[in-house]
Amino acid sequence: MLHIFNRLKKISIIFIILILTGCKATYNLNIDNTANIKEITEIIEEKKEVFDKKNENLYDVTPSDYLKTDLKWPTPVLKDVEINPYEPIKINNTNYYTKSDLSSYNRIGIRYSYNFKKSEYKKSNILNTCYDYKIIIKDDKIYFKTNSSFKCFDKYKLLEEVTFNLNTTCKVKNNNADKKEEKYIWNITKNNYQNKTIEFELDCQKKQTKKINYYYIIIVVTIYILLIVLIYILAKRKREKNNKI
Repeated sequence: MLHIFNRLKKISIIFIILILTGCKATYNLNIDNTANIKEITEIIEEKKEVFDKKNENLYDVTPSDYLKTDLKWPTPVLKDVEINPYEPIKINNTNYYTKSDLSSYNRIGIRYSYNFKKSEYKKSNILNTCYDYKIIIKDDKIYFKTNSSFKCFDKYKLLEEVTFNLNTTCKVKNNNADKKEEKYIWNITKNNYQNKTIEFELDCQKKQTKKINYYYIIIVVTIYILLIVLIYILAKRKREKNNKI
């Protein structure tokens, strides 16, 4: 499969879309705090007949063969990072997506995942392939907005639809999601992609829980015990006085 890559100076993360017919992509963005942002992209094709059929876009190799090769090939997580086009060797001080094979008997697919530091995410290889966007992270606040229409339908004609999912435990203050279930969902199709933007604002500040003042508890318990002892002593003296009478 090496000759597939020899003509490429850089492999786009979404290049695998070219091997599939009518495939669907799901982009998951998981945010629990501003320190780490997890990105998971899954690309699935469920038309079994295309798996082992040679594809001219891949120099007459099959999608299954390409997938096996792509799983071994390192893909940088940051845009504009060059890779070795001749052999799958990772470069020092360069981070790469973790890849998983999602294929089964009746489908072919791949997953890319990576945990970004907040300073890295604005250079996400996957997201920059399909959108121009900005993200502002300040203190515990996150503001995200795409600045353009979705670009990947124009780049990859065989892509049918994309789902953008935001999974977060942060407070979502503003958003333009299509629907909200357990997550915020944007559906991107060939009918709406030219004016489809994604926007949300998060507040990830954790609620402060009241700290238990153990010193105060000790004082209260001590006073309570002293009162019981005092009541006991007074009651005892009263009984002794009554007995003398």
